[in-house]
Amino acid sequence: MAHLQPPFGTTVFTMTDQAIINEVGLRDGLQNQPVTVDTATKAKLAQLLVDAGMRYLEPVSFVSPKAIPQMADAAALTPLLPQGNDLHYTALIPVSYTHLTLPTTPYV
Repeated sequence: MAHLQPPFGTTVFTMTDQAIINEVGLRDGLQNQPVTVDTATKAKLAQLLVDAGMRYLEPVSFVSPKAIPQMADAAALTPLLPQGNDLHYTALIPVSYTHLTLPTTPYV
């Protein structure tokens, strides 16, 4: 089989940098569900994502429970998240909520 060459004038790029995939399913996926998933199940889902190899997760949003009831347990879920030096967590915080006192762990 012949080696395929790119068309004349085409530049071939190689990827040398690392791409980071930030998993947002625990936040973005669950906040739109009609049924609220309990905190323990969310923690289990986070562990399964970590077990599957995810290292960057955005599991919560610190918003009004009136606006998004599915995120009412954000502060309770935070200490239940898997821990590890290679795990990185972010949280969605609307500008209007920046005055809140947020958990210091595990968010970096």
